[in-house]
Amino acid sequence: MGVTVNAAQQLMCHDDESGDSDYATGEDEICGRDITGFSAAYYDGGTWQPRWDATQQAAQAGQLPKAIRIRLTIGRQKPETFETVVHVPAS
Repeated sequence: MGVTVNAAQQLMCHDDESGDSDYATGEDEICGRDITGFSAAYYDGGTWQPRWDATQQAAQAGQLPKAIRIRLTIGRQKPETFETVVHVPAS
């Protein structure tokens, strides 16, 4: 499953189980509204990084982050921020 924020400030969830096993043909559905902030940071074992690139030519080539911090802010009048850290067991 993938998560994005669209231009209408809606949190969209993308289901990759489309029957043909092709992520690109999965379905999008709204899983949150009035999203005013979304960020992710990646822990390399020493510091939090603003992005992670595990492609062959990148600094993190072939590696997974130790953890991912996800921060989501909802609402404009009285915004609420939610944060969670997901530990990546295979890293």
